[in-house]
Amino acid sequence: MTPDPTATSGWEPFDPYDPAGPQYVPAGFGGAASPPGWAAAPPTAPPPSVAPPAYPPPVAPGPAPTYGYPPPPPYGGSYPVAGYGPYGGGYVPNRPPLRPGVVTAASVVAWVLAGLLILCALGLFTGAKFFEELHANGYETADLTGEFVFDGIANGIAAALLITGGVQYSARRPWGRGLVLVGGGIAFALSVYWIVRLPSILVFWSFVFATISVALLVLGVLPAGRRWLADAPRPRP
Repeated sequence: MTPDPTATSGWEPFDPYDPAGPQYVPAGFGGAASPPGWAAAPPTAPPPSVAPPAYPPPVAPGPAPTYGYPPPPPYGGSYPVAGYGPYGGGYVPNRPPLRPGVVTAASVVAWVLAGLLILCALGLFTGAKFFEELHANGYETADLTGEFVFDGIANGIAAALLITGGVQYSARRPWGRGLVLVGGGIAFALSVYWIVRLPSILVFWSFVFATISVALLVLGVLPAGRRWLADAPRPRP
């Protein structure tokens, strides 16, 4: 018996270009196994989408490290120039060293003592004028007039030395320290003179002047101030 080629046996030839034609479904997936040579049916739904892994946002790179010479200055500028000390002294930073506390204290005490001496000088000149009037009226006060005038002038000289010396000492000039010591010595000598000369009721103020003068002299001779003056940079010739 010759089979009829037009009869259908449940299988049709696979046409890969015919989407409506029979599809090959492997065994175990809901249908019988198709003979070899038949293609599997295309999936009826797209595969589930998988989100890509999350990465941190990009970070801008930091500044690159610099090596060698610094960047050029802006237009019209110049590179900073480091200061140098005297020959053989090595590198010296541009920032000046701090003023020692003893120098500041000595200058302040000198100015305070100078102010007190100026007040005393005004009082002595006033007293000298008073004794001069008494002498004109027949009293023997000529010696007191001369004494008060002399002491007033001495107080004014000591005050001028202390003011000038305090300013120059703070400016790191060695001769300013010398003026402070000379002015303090004159003030101490005047205090001792008035301790001996004045009555006991007025000696207290002489002791006050003497104490301030001694404190000033001690501050002026401390080694910290001398070292600060000795280390001062010398001007180049």
